[in-house]
Amino acid sequence: MSINKIDLSDAIIAELYSNKLITDTEKNKNFNENSNSSSAILNPKNENENRIKFLGNNSNQILIALQYDDISYLPDHDLKFLSGILSACKLSLHDVAIINFKNHAESDYKTFTTPLKSKIVLLFDITPDAFGLPLNFPEFQLQAFDGATYLYAPSLMQIENDKTLKTKLWTSLKRLFNI
Repeated sequence: MSINKIDLSDAIIAELYSNKLITDTEKNKNFNENSNSSSAILNPKNENENRIKFLGNNSNQILIALQYDDISYLPDHDLKFLSGILSACKLSLHDVAIINFKNHAESDYKTFTTPLKSKIVLLFDITPDAFGLPLNFPEFQLQAFDGATYLYAPSLMQIENDKTLKTKLWTSLKRLFNI
């Protein structure tokens, strides 16, 4: 898939281009304009949130942490798959904050969960230990800790390509979101 032939659903496009505040890091100024998925869609709810660049609005205080090399957040294909997962849970990009943990290698869970006031944290391809949690738990197990519920799962690509992993994720998400 080339950059000129990206196939995004109407819902994804509406979420990405819904008059959000975008930070221009080169000129260090803020402006409103259309962006691509590699630009930061920031929600200026408070100063602490703006120190962490994330994709989405975080309106339901759901943090999604992933890890990808050499990209701001996640590839378009994985964004489309993740948006489908969110839609199945009756959520959208508006409800979540997506971070690429590779861009915050020195950070731990409190760096994100405290300022974003995360109630739910989904870890894709990041072990609880690597995220800085003082506990470990198996994939697809809901784990309450420090005022939030955590769910650890393999990468989105692995889940998309494995029906068993999809089923396990869906079972956990149904319990997590009372679906």
